[in-house]
Formats: sequence, structure tokens, C-alpha cells
Amino acid sequence: MNISLAASKFGERAVILDYLFKHKTPRAFIYSIDDIHAENPNVAHYDFLYNANRMDDIRVYFSFRFASCLIKNAPKCGQKVELEDLLKWNFKERRVLQNFGGFENFPKGEMRALLKAIASKETGQIEILDFQNGFNASILPFIKAHPNTQFYFIIPPYSTASYKIDKGKFERLALRLKWLLQQTKDYQNVSVYGFDNLSYTDNIANYRDFVHYNSDMNSWHLDAIKGGEHILTLENVNAYLKTMGQKIQAYDIAPLVDIAKNTLKE
Repeated sequence: MNISLAASKFGERAVILDYLFKHKTPRAFIYSIDDIHAENPNVAHYDFLYNANRMDDIRVYFSFRFASCLIKNAPKCGQKVELEDLLKWNFKERRVLQNFGGFENFPKGEMRALLKAIASKETGQIEILDFQNGFNASILPFIKAHPNTQFYFIIPPYSTASYKIDKGKFERLALRLKWLLQQTKDYQNVSVYGFDNLSYTDNIANYRDFVHYNSDMNSWHLDAIKGGEHILTLENVNAYLKTMGQKIQAYDIAPLVDIAKNTLKE
């Protein structure tokens, strides 16, 4: 079941993991290692929902999100949604499906971001200390404490274009990935999966922006876990990164720049 928190950081997910292990015995987790993280994120606005006191759960209805619904009396506020449909784009955000199929369908904000990034000479920050601290504080303790639960870590296959645009992003990923594999190499309940060496990431039509891929990639993830494929190790990571680096180097960003300029002139 998909219980992911949208745009969540390691520390935020730890609140949910802690709750689950107190009440259930999960057999496995599919966990994405995204390009966002924080060692100590602020979870005070929702962590009370996962403590032992049910009386304070009422606080959630005093948040701006739900209070504004009461004031507006909007029909969508009380809409019943099946648990497995909560994060499905084709249910909650049908409009995003229109962004797939080619860069010309991307939101204009993404096109502006592309032109701004291309014009910039700044290199993205290349440091992994926050990543390391976040993983060690919010993920590793669960791996150690629950050896019978499998942790399938997915490196999200962002578009090749995103690495071409964001200077320093590839180097940052390489450092994080090598560190992650070294940190987890002795745990039998951990597997790390990578898909950035596939041609899928070169096709911008598979994305609705530079990082959000289509739902078919989720099936690739599940098939890889089932078949034991696309597993990254300390032995094959250099070859994986070499292929990825070559793809980024060869990627032609010029057609996207032209589309962005022409679209934004309209």
C-alpha cells in the first residue's frame, strides 16, 4: 500500500515508520532516496497524530487547511477517497497528466526555470553531510532494529535533462550513492536499485517536469524487485555512474531551450 508523504524528508518519514513498527510487523518497505533531505525537519504540525494520545488528534481540524474548508464549505473538502487512491495523479491531480508526452506540454514555470538555469554559471551545492546525518538518524536505526524487514531503496530516475541543467547534481548523486552502498553493504535486509542508466530517462516525454516520471516507471521498480534486477552494489556502481555520466554528457538540451523560448514568447 502506498503510504508515502508527498515531498517528504527522511525525518518526516521516520515518524510514520516508528508508528508502523509499533503497531505492525511490516515485511518490506519500498523507500525512495530522493534529492531532498533534512536531518531535523519540523514535524510538530502532524506528529501528534501518531502518538499514544488520541485526544489531541482533534488539533488537525484547527489547521488552516481544514479550517478554510469549513469556512468555504467546499464539496471537495469532505470528498471520500479510497486509501490507495490518495496520491494517484489520475484521481487527485488529473491536470498533471496533460504535462506528459513532450517538453512542449510542461508547465511554463518549468520552462522559465530551464532558461534561468542555462543562463546561470553557478554550480549547485556539492555536499552530502546533511544526507548522511539524515540517513543515519532517520533510516539506519530501523534497518538495524528490524533485520527481518526488507528495505528496498529506489534511486528515483530523474530525467537526464535535469542533470544536464543542474550543475553539480550528478556529482552530488555519485557521492551519496557510493556512501549509501558502503553504509548498507553489511545489512542483508537492504537492496538499492538504480535506473538512471536506462534510455527511459533520456526521453523527456516520460516526464511531466524534470523529475516526476510517469506511472509506468513504478511498474519497472516492482518488476526489478521481483526479479532481482537493477540492483546497485559497490562492485557495479562505478560502471553504472560511468554510463549515466556519458548519457548526461551526450544529452542535447538545445531543443528544449528552443521550445521554452518560443513558448514563453507567445
